[in-house]
Amino acid sequence: MVLLSLIGVFLRPGAVWVASLVYYFAALAACMYLVLLMTALRYNPFIIVLFSFLTVVPCANLLTLLAINGRATRVLRDAGLSVGFMGVRDEDVVRKLDPRLCGNCGYDLTGNTSGRCPECGTPNPRIARASPLK
Repeated sequence: MVLLSLIGVFLRPGAVWVASLVYYFAALAACMYLVLLMTALRYNPFIIVLFSFLTVVPCANLLTLLAINGRATRVLRDAGLSVGFMGVRDEDVVRKLDPRLCGNCGYDLTGNTSGRCPECGTPNPRIARASPLK
């Protein structure tokens, strides 16, 4: 959004309103996604409202987004996901969340009753152990 403000300085006076419109739509989108992210991270509603107002202030919005992004990155890393520059790969999230796949290597464990992945040997507590037949 700071870049949009700088672009508005160099535009003709008649085109400044277009840059301003784009800036305010970007600020609205940033505010909306910040509220969604902070809600998912279970922030206090008062803090969510305060930070959403800070997304309109040019320098404060950058600091706010960096702080919330840092916390979201920490939560994802604590969950065992590898976070890169552009976030987490979809395949990693599916592998961690799908109970049919091994959380380590992604091997399909459908029908497996041993509790271990036959591919990498990782124990999988999500697999229901089959009760012995009587």
